[in-house]
Amino acid sequence: MTRDEKRLITLAEASKTVTVWDVETGTALFTLAHDDDPLEAAFSPDESRVLTDAGSVTYVWSMRTGELLAKLDHSGIFSGDWSPSGRYILTYQENSNQAFLWDSSNVQDHSHTEAFQ
Repeated sequence: MTRDEKRLITLAEASKTVTVWDVETGTALFTLAHDDDPLEAAFSPDESRVLTDAGSVTYVWSMRTGELLAKLDHSGIFSGDWSPSGRYILTYQENSNQAFLWDSSNVQDHSHTEAFQ
């Protein structure tokens, strides 16, 4: 849920979707389709974007339009999260102890800033 409690995210593994809701009206604002079962979702610190994790991909979505901004894919992504400022996205692999740091202002080029092991 956003800090102002106006938007809420729900995940539906069966339909491989994430829905963003308007809390006051109960209206679905966006339904975000995934290639695999969505497991986690997190609003960016400024609440303009949302990350969702499904399979080995972390998705970045616009909360203004519902548009898919980027798919961050490296084999075996387990989870993704925002840095406190929202400048970076951290994705990591549970089994390999590998993490990638992505510059969130330039995720469209699909290149990570740093890899950590």
